[in-house]
Amino acid sequence: MIGIFMGDDRVSRSFYHTVAVTHHGALFTWGDGKEGKLGHNDNAQRLIPTLVAAFIEWGMPVAAAQAGGSHTLVLNRRGQVFSFGSGDSGRLGHGIPPPPVGSSS
Repeated sequence: MIGIFMGDDRVSRSFYHTVAVTHHGALFTWGDGKEGKLGHNDNAQRLIPTLVAAFIEWGMPVAAAQAGGSHTLVLNRRGQVFSFGSGDSGRLGHGIPPPPVGSSS
């Protein structure tokens, strides 16, 4: 993994997980995946930096990301904000609490 994050890349960490944005706009996350806070649509732990492919697939390079205690906030280069993880106390800004990751509702 040496050499992936260089120069103006940005890294944010919380107690449980870390997020990094490369100068190309790719988002990588790793650490505790509980409540979906890593952005991989699951609750799995990642022990190494793992690409959050959705932003690449959607053609939305990431400008910045911030790791919160149990959530992540992402700003893309179009100025749109995305959030994932625990929505307790409205921290995701979605207005209503989402169903747990993996639920059938």
